[in-house]
Amino acid sequence: MLDGMKETEQNTAIPDPMVDVSGSRITTPAEWLANRPSLLAMFESHVYGKTPQREWPFEVVDSTVRELPEIGASRRLVKLKFEFNTAIDVLQYTPLGKRAVPAFAMVNFIGNQSIASAHETDEPVQARRVISYPGDAVVDGRATQASRGFRSHYLPVKEIVARGYGAVTFCCADVEEDVPDGHLTSLRTNSNWEIGRSGAIGAWAWGLSRVLDYIERHEPLIDAKRVAAMGHSRMGKTALWACAQDTRFAMAISNESGQGGAAIHRRRVGETIEHITRVFPHWFCPAHRAFDRREDELPVDQHQLLALIAPRPTYVASAAGDLWADPEGERLSTVLAGPVFDLLGGPSVGYHVRPGAHHVEAVDWENFLNFADRNL
Repeated sequence: MLDGMKETEQNTAIPDPMVDVSGSRITTPAEWLANRPSLLAMFESHVYGKTPQREWPFEVVDSTVRELPEIGASRRLVKLKFEFNTAIDVLQYTPLGKRAVPAFAMVNFIGNQSIASAHETDEPVQARRVISYPGDAVVDGRATQASRGFRSHYLPVKEIVARGYGAVTFCCADVEEDVPDGHLTSLRTNSNWEIGRSGAIGAWAWGLSRVLDYIERHEPLIDAKRVAAMGHSRMGKTALWACAQDTRFAMAISNESGQGGAAIHRRRVGETIEHITRVFPHWFCPAHRAFDRREDELPVDQHQLLALIAPRPTYVASAAGDLWADPEGERLSTVLAGPVFDLLGGPSVGYHVRPGAHHVEAVDWENFLNFADRNL
């Protein structure tokens, strides 16, 4: 039994990350790495579905650069065109006069215009259906002009570039709209991407990997070997799953990712599998619903997702008032994943919990940047 098991408020079933799929104890890095593909396959089969890892050809069909001396950044707008009429619009900032900097890559919720400042009016407003927010930034599922700069604090460009990092973002709707029928007009349907076995989180994670492809092949201002995937809430789930699958990402950051992200399923605290698969049935593979109120039968839990990212630096952030995301379950996940990071010689998993609610705050980014300074 794991030392941390008593903290789960359960008494039996949490999987030990140091035991392989055959039931044998893992004692060496080689044994862990040999077991890793089987563990990854269990997450594919029971949680997220399978994401194609083959090469996806794309072309850069548009690229415009603008210097923003007021924030010390060079801004680039890039359109990546893929097959099946899929395109990802990338918004990128890098420090003026610097090349090959490390960077944070983030999937945003309602369009690049929401991350850009309200004064950057040349960034088109996202036209596809997006997540609704209170207020007039989104009306009937469509972003409005009022959404400019609406979520700029989610990726605080001025602070990021001042610390010597780049910032890269794209909207989840470019890959798949965040609605139950979003797959009908997404790449998953158009490319016959095993639609019955996948989910939107896998699609958004696919998008993060394709943006990393672009950085590797076409972007000399960013060091592709030092890109951190960062995400909040459902995009925190996405960042973790992207990093678990794609070992090119140098670091993972999950902000209040909760159920299906960093939080332990078996605690059944806050949002549960029952609720999340009912309200957001499109996020996960259909097989995940079978564990509604049967969490103890799920062959994996989320500390093992963090373990799949080891030994790369990984950071989990919680908010004390965000009980729906189960901050204690997120913290416990970092503890239970720790032995794998220790075995593989990686840094300990970073963690903080701050006062407040489900949001991205300045103190979160201060901690992310400090963690990146130590590890990137």
